[in-house]
Amino acid sequence: MSKHTSRQTKAFVTVVVLAVCLGARNIAVPTFTTEEGSGHGATTFQSIMALGAQPLFSGYMLVEWIALLLPVWRPLREGGPAGRAKLNQASLIVGMILAVGQAWFLIFAFERTGVAHAHGAGSRVVTIVILMGATAAQVVLARIVDGEGLGSGLTILVLAGGIPQIIGPIGRAFTAALTGVIPFSALLSGAFGVALLAGATLWMFSPYCLPKDETEPHPALISRPACGLAPLTVVPAIMLLVTILPRLSHSSATLRSQAPDYARVTMAFTIAAAIPCAFLFNRPGRIVEAWKALWPNPPEGIPGLKAVILESILFIALAVGVQGWLMQRLGVARVLNAATIILVTGVICDLLREWRASETDADLTRIWEIHQVYAVAPAMRLLEAEGIQAFARGLRLRSLLQFFGPYVPVQILVPAGQAQAAYGLLKARWPRWQGSA
Repeated sequence: MSKHTSRQTKAFVTVVVLAVCLGARNIAVPTFTTEEGSGHGATTFQSIMALGAQPLFSGYMLVEWIALLLPVWRPLREGGPAGRAKLNQASLIVGMILAVGQAWFLIFAFERTGVAHAHGAGSRVVTIVILMGATAAQVVLARIVDGEGLGSGLTILVLAGGIPQIIGPIGRAFTAALTGVIPFSALLSGAFGVALLAGATLWMFSPYCLPKDETEPHPALISRPACGLAPLTVVPAIMLLVTILPRLSHSSATLRSQAPDYARVTMAFTIAAAIPCAFLFNRPGRIVEAWKALWPNPPEGIPGLKAVILESILFIALAVGVQGWLMQRLGVARVLNAATIILVTGVICDLLREWRASETDADLTRIWEIHQVYAVAPAMRLLEAEGIQAFARGLRLRSLLQFFGPYVPVQILVPAGQAQAAYGLLKARWPRWQGSA
């Protein structure tokens, strides 16, 4: 088989798996019956993919937090592939346990709201098994992509979850424009906003940066955005929780009157959160440790956070501003989530990068995985200095997720003939981290 054919085969496997994940969203759970006259009709939440891959992602995050907090587990998350393999196994087990709880909650919610109902206890058990089976099937599909496809398996599951979140609002916006609810000019605003977010994301991934002292290390040596998307996802969730809990007894009119203030405060905190998030995910001491262990004497010096933080603040501010502007133009129900657009852009960039890398050598082998994104640049320099042409799979997506993406590590791929030497080199030189990551 030629390299070109092999590359096409990998892409074909990935596309098929993605199509299966998306197509399965249209398969209804047979044990659910939609109430007549409810007006709801069939929804994604009533399909066999109702849970999606979210239980798996939640399982990874829960195990990651436990490993961070328990000193006895901490070496597993800070070392090489062997320790991470144990955490991955634990994450999948926890994810399937969470799937049981989420499936039960989904059934309970549907029956309470009258959207759909199951027929007795036996039917509920069957429904849980079906939903869990769909989640387990996604694990199998992810493994197929890992072994035979382009990109990593769980990355494709991220993409499969993001595409419907883009298609849905676009469809609602077109319908609203056709019925005269919003002007067609609003659709152009939406397209411009999406292009602006995608362009800003590509700029974060590019070698271009804000004007700086040429003697200082290039900001791209610390993968941007340094804060990830945590300000766009975590901060609004916390603000919503903090706001709702004390106001449960308030009237809806009171909440509506306070909505503009809530939105402005949330936007301000989201932008401000870029600074502490960047420091938490890229602590200067840890950056120094990584470079001293892997590439101790960079000619431009060890990179710092100053320029990267400024760029990260501007990036988050742009995302928040575009999101707010599009809400005014299109309405909340028809706005694409900024974080989703950015994540999908990151996944597509990673797939295109790997496609180009496999053009020169289709026989790339995974030999290491990195969860500290700031350690990727010195690790790549170490391998290149030894004549090993390495590729960092998933770097863009993990730069966006940072700590909150343990399910998509940066995987170091090298030609099969250099795999043993590359693995030995990284294992011998990998930093012995002091403290928690």
